Amino acid sequence: MTHLDKGKFAKKHPPERKPRPEVAEAVRKRAEGGEIACAAAFAVAEECGATPAEVGLAIDLQEISI
Repeated sequence: MTHLDKGKFAKKHPPERKPRPEVAEAVRKRAEGGEIACAAAFAVAEECGATPAEVGLAIDLQEISI
């Protein structure tokens, strides 16, 4: 996705798809200024026992940039 897509990341997912609340919360805690580092996203996946795809979903739905 490009800078033109900023603020529209959630639109690429069906509305019924939701990450587990603990994954979404971990992403929210790691994000700074609306961004999260790739390494931090992988750390969230490991800490929560989630797949990188689920973490990516949580990131997208919260409109956070990587």
